[in-house]
Amino acid sequence: MRSSETRSSQTALDLTDRPLGLMRGYVGDEARTEKAFADGYYHTGDLALRTPDGALTYLARADDMFKAFDHRISPRELEDVLLRHAAVADAAVVPVPDPVGLWAPKAYVVPTADHPAGPGTAQGILERVRAQLPPEKWVRVIEFVPSLPRTTSGKVRRAELRERVAGGVEHRIDVREPHGG
Repeated sequence: MRSSETRSSQTALDLTDRPLGLMRGYVGDEARTEKAFADGYYHTGDLALRTPDGALTYLARADDMFKAFDHRISPRELEDVLLRHAAVADAAVVPVPDPVGLWAPKAYVVPTADHPAGPGTAQGILERVRAQLPPEKWVRVIEFVPSLPRTTSGKVRRAELRERVAGGVEHRIDVREPHGG
């Protein structure tokens, strides 16, 4: 690796001096426990980017990342762009099946009170995404929702959003953009 490059990898804790309070494993799921504690490390499932100066930047959970148009997509990167738009109060991104790119980013968006859910608002959001991200990372579908499903600690329950996609829930305003621009 050249010194000017960055590298992303999954974070892991050395278990030589096991941290106090670290779980012993997953109840009733030996295979998952073995995977998490492989090779003397606890594999957290978090992806981080290490810059040439050694700084770490959190990217996403490994199980949240997906490939679209042959590129690895971090939902968090797209959500950060969406959340900077005045019409977006909250947002979460998950993959949806796509006939060209295998998967494409879909945004669940909670609109702000002064921006009604609809094609005009969606178009403005998509224009922001287009201006700030390369075409392979463009959101292809927006679904306006009143709120996002969250855990008691406040994290978005992406699995529930992915299940909505798989289940074919059809209470949305779709704005599909053409592929590649």
